[in-house]
Amino acid sequence: MFLGLFEEWNESVKRWLKIVLIALGGFFLLGLIVFQILLILASRAPDFYLEKVQIDPVQASRMSDQLLQKTTALAGQVQHPGRWYQVFTEDEINAWLAVDLPKNHHDLLPPELSDPRIKLDPDTVRIAVKARQGLLSGILSIDLHVQSPEDNTVVVVFRRVSLGALPLPVRPLIERLKNFAATAGWEIREMQKDGAPTFVIRIPPMPDEKGQIRELTWLHIVDGRVELSGMVRKR
Repeated sequence: MFLGLFEEWNESVKRWLKIVLIALGGFFLLGLIVFQILLILASRAPDFYLEKVQIDPVQASRMSDQLLQKTTALAGQVQHPGRWYQVFTEDEINAWLAVDLPKNHHDLLPPELSDPRIKLDPDTVRIAVKARQGLLSGILSIDLHVQSPEDNTVVVVFRRVSLGALPLPVRPLIERLKNFAATAGWEIREMQKDGAPTFVIRIPPMPDEKGQIRELTWLHIVDGRVELSGMVRKR
């Protein structure tokens, strides 16, 4: 019946139907090409990530333990009045991210993220992590400018957020940062600096059960390391 109906159509209808089918096929092919381009762009990774994601397991385990030892030492320092100071290197942090994070703290990352790595440049933290959302996967990159202009205050500027070479909206990360700050009891103020989303985070010095107040007086990021120092004093 349908074949007979097709034969009854005039030539203009047949030509129109042919054009429609060709157009639909062209749109489908164009969609596939665009999707392939998006996959290629999303898969582009920062140079530092390709280097840092490949890590020797034995060396990584040793450096991860080294970071944990430094963290334990810092926790001991801030229990007593006086100045405290500690330095964490980029390699130690990346080793911890590669070894201890997936082993003992895998719940800190959403399931769609894996293998995070960082690079420390002067006043800059560059973060890259494998990300998957639906059919699209790639390397999520975040570049932050971080400084501590005064005691107990950290200023964070979002310089770039992208999936591979594809720029991404910053707002979802901003909301996560604000939620984390609220949970930690930090004061946070949002502003714009040279057109970039900027946050002034103040960590209120709160006395503990011993009446001791811990303060952050120095946060400095240089090539390959972050330096932290502060003061513990009696109220």
